[in-house]
Amino acid sequence: LTAPLLTPLSAADFTNGIAVQSVALFEAVTGASITFTVTESDTSKSGVTVLTPIATVNPAVVDHMAFTTEPSGSVSAGLDLATQPVVKIRDQYDNIRLADTDEITLEAVLASDTSVLGGGLLNADTNPLNALAGVASFSGVNYTKAEDIKLKASMTGVADIFSNTVTVIPAAIDHFGVEPSAAVQTAGTPFAVTITA
Repeated sequence: LTAPLLTPLSAADFTNGIAVQSVALFEAVTGASITFTVTESDTSKSGVTVLTPIATVNPAVVDHMAFTTEPSGSVSAGLDLATQPVVKIRDQYDNIRLADTDEITLEAVLASDTSVLGGGLLNADTNPLNALAGVASFSGVNYTKAEDIKLKASMTGVADIFSNTVTVIPAAIDHFGVEPSAAVQTAGTPFAVTITA
């Protein structure tokens, strides 16, 4: 890790050869060291590098979710997405909240209006799914209706997020439906029959 630029110090900032400054780190890590480069303009000791051990930098509080793996862009109705969605819980600096096991729910909404649920059924092996170390890796996700949708991920305490558009196309022909124009017909009189694939 490299520390952010510190405010320049003068001799007056030191007491008994010691000065203290506040430093903020934004990358969550474990078992790292922080590197400070100290430059002193009045002596030959410019450019001294000091390595200070930092055992752990924890993520900040939960700020948002993100689809770190977007679902497949197209799929046949009823078939599992070739690329299954992955959602990560992050702090404001995009660090993954490794301790979080919050429940994340997926829903299918219309791509044209994300406030409207899709007309089909969204299936998944587990939904809602509890994150593991801040990551929710969904599996078995499929959708039953041919239409353009987005996946909406929801979690208590943060804003909903939406995936890229998934175009769901009709599945292969499974059966035909046959429907007469009326339930009662007259002998010898032709009538219309509607056949639906």
